Amino acid sequence: MRNNCQCDNLKRNMSVVQARIHEKYKYNFEKVLEYLLKGLEHLSVFIQHLSNITGGRCQDDDTYIAKVLFPLIEKAKTEFDEMSAYAEGLLQQINSDFERCVADLKVNNDKLKEIDSDLNELEKELQGTKKAVDNANDQCRRKGEDLSAAENALSDARRKLDDAKTTQEATVAAGVSTTLVSAFLTIFVPPVGIIGMAAGLGTGIVGITALEEAVSLCSNNCSSARSEVQSSELALEKAKKAKTEVENKLESANKKKQQIKTQMEDVKSDKNRLEEYRNLMIIFGEDYKTFHRQLCDFYGKYKILRCETTGGYSLCMLQSPTKMLGASLSSLCKCVAIQALCEQPMQAVMRKHLLQIECVKWQTDDECLDIDHLI
Repeated sequence: MRNNCQCDNLKRNMSVVQARIHEKYKYNFEKVLEYLLKGLEHLSVFIQHLSNITGGRCQDDDTYIAKVLFPLIEKAKTEFDEMSAYAEGLLQQINSDFERCVADLKVNNDKLKEIDSDLNELEKELQGTKKAVDNANDQCRRKGEDLSAAENALSDARRKLDDAKTTQEATVAAGVSTTLVSAFLTIFVPPVGIIGMAAGLGTGIVGITALEEAVSLCSNNCSSARSEVQSSELALEKAKKAKTEVENKLESANKKKQQIKTQMEDVKSDKNRLEEYRNLMIIFGEDYKTFHRQLCDFYGKYKILRCETTGGYSLCMLQSPTKMLGASLSSLCKCVAIQALCEQPMQAVMRKHLLQIECVKWQTDDECLDIDHLI
């Protein structure tokens, strides 16, 4: 019952694994099972004929036994020997692929550590670039405020200059009459005339000149502020570009990390798959050893029989080892590994041959003595 549950669990697990398995593994396992099935077919035919002859259900024929029946044993042993060699080579291949997966996992794990180290450095660099962008934004804001203040100052200076010029024009108009009076006074009272003319024109000229100088100074300040705004905007763009570059590197590193993780998941899946198949092949190898001991016992007695007799074969001496061989072969074909690896159609063929072997009615030793005259 426990073996059946174990087999069912393996088959449920294998359904996922077989969906991912490489074609070469399918082919290789099928090849092992083909050898097993051919050997089973030869032994099944031999066992049925041996049972019929030793049970007295048919007359034996030395020529038939020598040319047809005994070669079935040789063919079966050849198939089993080839199966064993092929299975051993397959196990070595699985072990090699398993070790490769382990090595790949180590390499990818080292890559992940390296990428994690790079990510930490990039995170630090990104924090630095974010701070640089924030500083550049503050600088732009301050320079923008300075420019706005310079533009307001320039606007005020120009407005004052315009007002002064307007006032000067009015003053000039009023100054004409003052000049006439001053001219009259100059003729009749010279010092008073001269002073009047100076008062009419000098005051306005001095005020406008000062305002013009103020406008020029504000204009220079505004140009300087505008230049600093442009410089701060360029610095901001440079900081943003540096931040974007670091973000792109960070994104690229994260993508690479995710790719490696995905690769590692695939490799782990392959490793688990190979480990499962390796375990199955080891189980199969252990079960085959049990069967092989029975095969060697049977084959040895068959060789003795063949070497020591010339016609009139005493096949009854093969009945007991053949019976044991059939039981061992049946156990091998029903092992967990075969149940897990064998496809349903091939299992059906195996069951057919096993049923034929299990249904054989072997004679007791006394019954064999009673029919010795037939052999």
